[in-house]
Amino acid sequence: MTTFTYDATKSVHKFTGKEHDGESGLDMFGVRYYGSSLGRFMTPDTPFADQHAVSPQSWNLYSYTRNSPLTLVDPDGQAVKAMTQLALERIRSTLPKEVRAQVTADKNGILSRSAVDAIKSDDTNVKALKQVVDSPRMIEVTTGKSVQGGGPKEIVGVPFDYESVASQQAKIKAAGFEPPSGLVPIIYDGYTQNQSLSPSGNTRVTVADGTEGTANEPIAELAAATAHELYVHALREVQGRPHEHELNSDGTYDSNGAVNQESQQVQDHTKELNKE
Repeated sequence: MTTFTYDATKSVHKFTGKEHDGESGLDMFGVRYYGSSLGRFMTPDTPFADQHAVSPQSWNLYSYTRNSPLTLVDPDGQAVKAMTQLALERIRSTLPKEVRAQVTADKNGILSRSAVDAIKSDDTNVKALKQVVDSPRMIEVTTGKSVQGGGPKEIVGVPFDYESVASQQAKIKAAGFEPPSGLVPIIYDGYTQNQSLSPSGNTRVTVADGTEGTANEPIAELAAATAHELYVHALREVQGRPHEHELNSDGTYDSNGAVNQESQQVQDHTKELNKE
Protein backbone atom coordinates (compact mmCIF):
# COMPACT_ATOMS: atom_id res chain seq x y z
CA MET A 1 0.00 0.00 0.00
CA THR A 2 1.38 3.41 -0.93
CA THR A 3 1.53 6.00 1.82
CA PHE A 4 2.02 9.75 1.51
CA THR A 5 3.71 12.22 3.85
CA TYR A 6 2.37 15.74 3.90
CA ASP A 7 4.78 18.68 3.57
CA ALA A 8 3.19 21.64 5.33
CA THR A 9 4.93 24.06 2.97
CA LYS A 10 3.32 22.44 -0.05
CA SER A 11 -0.11 21.58 1.38
CA VAL A 12 -3.12 23.85 0.95
CA HIS A 13 -6.87 23.32 1.16
CA LYS A 14 -8.36 23.09 -2.30
CA PHE A 15 -11.07 20.79 -3.70
CA THR A 16 -14.11 20.98 -1.32
CA GLY A 17 -11.77 22.32 1.35
CA LYS A 18 -9.76 19.11 1.68
CA GLU A 19 -6.03 19.18 2.28
CA HIS A 20 -4.00 18.98 -0.94
CA ASP A 21 -0.55 17.43 -0.95
CA GLY A 22 1.79 19.19 -3.36
CA GLU A 23 4.12 16.21 -3.77
CA SER A 24 1.56 13.52 -4.58
CA GLY A 25 -0.98 15.87 -6.14
CA LEU A 26 -3.75 14.19 -4.14
CA ASP A 27 -6.46 15.48 -1.80
CA MET A 28 -6.98 13.70 1.53
CA PHE A 29 -10.62 12.85 2.31
CA GLY A 30 -9.94 10.91 5.52
CA VAL A 31 -10.86 7.49 4.19
CA ARG A 32 -9.20 7.66 0.78
CA TYR A 33 -7.27 9.96 -1.54
CA TYR A 34 -8.81 11.96 -4.39
CA GLY A 35 -6.96 12.86 -7.59
CA SER A 36 -8.46 16.19 -8.65
CA SER A 37 -6.46 16.17 -11.90
CA LEU A 38 -8.09 12.84 -12.80
CA GLY A 39 -11.51 13.62 -11.35
CA ARG A 40 -11.64 10.35 -9.39
CA PHE A 41 -10.71 8.70 -6.11
CA MET A 42 -7.54 6.62 -6.19
CA THR A 43 -9.24 3.60 -4.60
CA PRO A 44 -12.83 2.34 -5.05
CA ASP A 45 -15.62 2.83 -2.59
CA THR A 46 -16.92 -0.16 -0.64
CA PRO A 47 -18.57 -2.77 -2.90
CA PHE A 48 -21.70 -2.25 -0.79
CA ALA A 49 -22.08 1.31 -2.04
CA ASP A 50 -25.57 2.45 -3.12
CA GLN A 51 -26.04 1.08 -6.63
CA HIS A 52 -29.20 1.39 -8.75
CA ALA A 53 -30.03 0.85 -12.40
CA VAL A 54 -31.68 4.27 -12.57
CA SER A 55 -28.43 5.92 -11.47
CA PRO A 56 -25.57 4.70 -13.71
CA GLN A 57 -22.97 6.72 -11.81
CA SER A 58 -23.81 4.76 -8.65
CA TRP A 59 -21.83 1.91 -10.20
CA ASN A 60 -18.72 4.08 -10.55
CA LEU A 61 -16.97 3.39 -7.24
CA TYR A 62 -14.19 5.87 -8.05
CA SER A 63 -16.37 8.94 -8.63
CA TYR A 64 -16.94 11.83 -6.23
CA THR A 65 -20.67 12.21 -5.40
CA ARG A 66 -21.67 10.31 -8.54
CA ASN A 67 -20.12 13.15 -10.60
CA SER A 68 -22.61 15.67 -9.17
CA PRO A 69 -20.40 17.92 -6.97
CA LEU A 70 -22.71 20.93 -7.28
CA THR A 71 -25.64 19.19 -5.59
CA LEU A 72 -24.10 16.40 -3.49
CA VAL A 73 -21.37 16.21 -0.86
CA ASP A 74 -19.08 13.44 0.32
CA PRO A 75 -17.15 14.71 3.37
CA ASP A 76 -14.96 11.63 3.87
CA GLY A 77 -16.45 8.76 1.89
CA GLN A 78 -18.64 7.77 4.84
CA ALA A 79 -21.52 9.72 6.37
CA VAL A 80 -24.61 9.91 8.54
CA LYS A 81 -27.11 12.54 7.48
CA ALA A 82 -29.65 14.14 9.82
CA MET A 83 -32.36 15.22 7.39
CA THR A 84 -34.11 17.53 9.89
CA GLN A 85 -32.95 19.53 12.89
CA LEU A 86 -35.23 17.37 15.03
CA ALA A 87 -33.46 14.27 13.68
CA LEU A 88 -30.15 15.69 14.91
CA GLU A 89 -31.72 16.33 18.31
CA ARG A 90 -33.05 12.77 18.36
CA ILE A 91 -29.57 11.38 17.65
CA ARG A 92 -28.11 13.49 20.44
CA SER A 93 -30.83 12.27 22.82
CA THR A 94 -29.54 8.71 22.51
CA LEU A 95 -26.29 9.69 24.23
CA PRO A 96 -25.25 10.68 27.77
CA LYS A 97 -26.25 14.29 28.39
CA GLU A 98 -22.69 15.49 28.97
CA VAL A 99 -21.53 14.55 25.44
CA ARG A 100 -24.58 15.47 23.35
CA ALA A 101 -23.30 18.90 22.36
CA GLN A 102 -20.24 17.27 20.80
CA VAL A 103 -22.37 15.77 18.02
CA THR A 104 -22.42 18.39 15.28
CA ALA A 105 -23.53 18.53 11.65
CA ASP A 106 -22.82 20.78 8.69
CA LYS A 107 -25.43 22.79 6.78
CA ASN A 108 -26.34 19.67 4.79
CA GLY A 109 -27.03 17.67 7.95
CA ILE A 110 -23.91 15.49 7.59
CA LEU A 111 -22.64 14.52 11.03
CA SER A 112 -19.04 15.37 11.75
CA ARG A 113 -17.26 12.07 11.84
CA SER A 114 -14.17 13.57 13.50
CA ALA A 115 -16.29 15.18 16.24
CA VAL A 116 -18.10 11.92 17.01
CA ASP A 117 -14.89 9.88 16.96
CA ALA A 118 -13.32 12.40 19.38
CA ILE A 119 -15.97 11.81 22.07
CA LYS A 120 -14.34 10.20 25.09
CA SER A 121 -16.89 7.85 26.63
CA ASP A 122 -17.31 4.16 27.35
CA ASP A 123 -21.08 4.44 26.91
CA THR A 124 -22.41 1.70 24.63
CA ASN A 125 -24.55 4.13 22.61
CA VAL A 126 -21.56 6.40 21.99
CA LYS A 127 -19.61 3.38 20.75
CA ALA A 128 -22.53 2.45 18.51
CA LEU A 129 -22.73 5.97 17.04
CA LYS A 130 -19.02 5.81 16.24
CA GLN A 131 -19.65 2.58 14.35
CA VAL A 132 -22.51 4.26 12.52
CA VAL A 133 -20.45 7.27 11.36
CA ASP A 134 -17.61 4.93 10.38
CA SER A 135 -19.92 2.59 8.46
CA PRO A 136 -19.27 2.06 4.73
CA ARG A 137 -22.58 3.55 3.55
CA MET A 138 -24.70 6.63 4.03
CA ILE A 139 -27.38 6.35 6.73
CA GLU A 140 -30.14 8.96 6.75
CA VAL A 141 -32.13 9.87 9.86
CA THR A 142 -35.35 11.79 9.52
CA THR A 143 -38.51 12.55 11.48
CA GLY A 144 -42.15 12.63 10.48
CA LYS A 145 -45.70 11.55 11.14
CA SER A 146 -45.22 8.32 9.16
CA VAL A 147 -42.79 6.44 6.92
CA GLN A 148 -42.60 7.64 3.31
CA GLY A 149 -41.38 5.88 0.18
CA GLY A 150 -41.16 2.16 -0.54
CA GLY A 151 -41.94 -0.50 2.00
CA PRO A 152 -44.65 -2.85 3.24
CA LYS A 153 -48.21 -1.57 2.70
CA GLU A 154 -48.94 -1.92 6.41
CA ILE A 155 -46.03 0.45 7.18
CA VAL A 156 -45.78 3.21 4.58
CA GLY A 157 -48.11 6.14 5.22
CA VAL A 158 -49.55 4.60 8.39
CA PRO A 159 -49.36 7.30 11.10
CA PHE A 160 -47.01 6.73 14.01
CA ASP A 161 -48.93 6.13 17.22
CA TYR A 162 -48.40 5.92 20.97
CA GLU A 163 -50.80 5.13 23.80
CA SER A 164 -49.77 4.80 27.41
CA VAL A 165 -50.99 2.07 29.74
CA ALA A 166 -52.93 4.68 31.74
CA SER A 167 -54.77 5.83 28.61
CA GLN A 168 -55.67 2.25 27.68
CA GLN A 169 -56.91 1.55 31.19
CA ALA A 170 -59.07 4.68 31.16
CA LYS A 171 -60.70 3.68 27.87
CA ILE A 172 -61.43 0.16 29.10
CA LYS A 173 -62.94 1.45 32.35
CA ALA A 174 -65.04 4.00 30.45
CA ALA A 175 -66.47 1.10 28.44
CA GLY A 176 -67.52 -0.58 31.69
CA PHE A 177 -64.83 -3.23 31.93
CA GLU A 178 -61.96 -3.94 34.29
CA PRO A 179 -58.57 -3.49 32.59
CA PRO A 180 -56.60 -6.74 32.33
CA SER A 181 -53.22 -7.06 34.00
CA GLY A 182 -50.10 -7.00 31.88
CA LEU A 183 -51.04 -4.07 29.68
CA VAL A 184 -48.06 -2.44 27.92
CA PRO A 185 -47.85 0.86 25.99
CA ILE A 186 -48.95 0.71 22.36
CA ILE A 187 -45.92 1.96 20.45
CA TYR A 188 -45.28 2.46 16.74
CA ASP A 189 -42.76 5.27 16.49
CA GLY A 190 -39.94 4.29 14.15
CA TYR A 191 -38.93 2.25 11.14
CA THR A 192 -35.75 1.52 9.17
CA GLN A 193 -35.85 1.21 5.38
CA ASN A 194 -33.06 -0.66 3.66
CA GLN A 195 -31.54 0.56 0.39
CA SER A 196 -34.13 -1.09 -1.84
CA LEU A 197 -37.06 0.44 0.08
CA SER A 198 -35.72 3.91 0.89
CA PRO A 199 -36.82 6.78 -1.41
CA SER A 200 -33.18 7.91 -1.77
CA GLY A 201 -31.51 4.53 -2.08
CA ASN A 202 -29.71 5.08 1.22
CA THR A 203 -30.52 3.22 4.41
CA ARG A 204 -33.07 5.50 6.12
CA VAL A 205 -34.29 5.69 9.71
CA THR A 206 -37.59 7.49 10.28
CA VAL A 207 -38.64 8.36 13.83
CA ALA A 208 -41.90 9.92 15.01
CA ASP A 209 -41.78 13.70 15.25
CA GLY A 210 -43.80 13.80 18.48
CA THR A 211 -46.94 15.31 16.96
CA GLU A 212 -50.49 14.01 16.44
CA GLY A 213 -50.55 10.31 17.40
CA THR A 214 -47.26 10.56 19.28
CA ALA A 215 -47.87 13.96 20.90
CA ASN A 216 -48.12 12.35 24.34
CA GLU A 217 -45.16 10.02 23.91
CA PRO A 218 -42.40 10.66 26.49
CA ILE A 219 -39.10 11.98 25.15
CA ALA A 220 -37.36 8.95 26.64
CA GLU A 221 -39.46 6.65 24.46
CA LEU A 222 -38.72 8.67 21.31
CA ALA A 223 -35.01 8.62 22.15
CA ALA A 224 -35.20 4.86 22.68
CA ALA A 225 -36.91 4.46 19.30
CA THR A 226 -34.10 6.40 17.62
CA ALA A 227 -31.41 4.29 19.28
CA HIS A 228 -33.28 1.08 18.48
CA GLU A 229 -33.59 1.92 14.78
CA LEU A 230 -30.16 3.52 14.30
CA TYR A 231 -27.90 1.35 16.46
CA VAL A 232 -29.59 -1.99 15.82
CA HIS A 233 -31.55 -2.12 12.56
CA ALA A 234 -29.66 0.47 10.46
CA LEU A 235 -26.19 -0.39 11.73
CA ARG A 236 -26.73 -4.12 11.28
CA GLU A 237 -28.16 -3.51 7.80
CA VAL A 238 -25.17 -1.52 6.50
CA GLN A 239 -22.80 -4.05 8.07
CA GLY A 240 -24.53 -6.88 6.23
CA ARG A 241 -25.71 -8.60 9.42
CA PRO A 242 -29.22 -9.89 10.21
CA HIS A 243 -31.29 -6.84 11.14
CA GLU A 244 -34.94 -7.90 11.14
CA HIS A 245 -36.84 -8.79 14.32
CA GLU A 246 -36.98 -12.55 14.84
CA LEU A 247 -40.36 -14.29 14.92
CA ASN A 248 -41.41 -17.73 16.10
CA SER A 249 -42.92 -20.22 13.66
CA ASP A 250 -46.41 -19.06 14.65
CA GLY A 251 -45.57 -15.44 13.89
CA THR A 252 -45.17 -14.32 17.49
CA TYR A 253 -42.22 -12.25 18.73
CA ASP A 254 -39.19 -14.35 19.64
CA SER A 255 -37.76 -12.73 22.77
CA ASN A 256 -34.69 -14.96 22.53
CA GLY A 257 -33.69 -13.67 19.07
CA ALA A 258 -30.32 -11.89 18.92
CA VAL A 259 -31.76 -8.79 17.22
CA ASN A 260 -34.69 -8.65 19.64
CA GLN A 261 -32.47 -8.97 22.69
CA GLU A 262 -30.07 -6.31 21.42
CA SER A 263 -33.01 -4.01 20.65
CA GLN A 264 -34.34 -4.37 24.18
CA GLN A 265 -30.95 -3.69 25.73
CA VAL A 266 -30.44 -0.57 23.61
CA GLN A 267 -33.91 0.75 24.39
CA ASP A 268 -33.61 0.14 28.13
CA HIS A 269 -30.21 1.82 28.25
CA THR A 270 -31.40 4.84 26.27
CA LYS A 271 -34.38 5.30 28.59
CA GLU A 272 -32.00 5.29 31.54
CA LEU A 273 -29.95 8.04 29.88
CA ASN A 274 -33.11 10.15 29.57
CA LYS A 275 -34.36 9.80 33.13
CA GLU A 276 -35.13 13.16 34.69
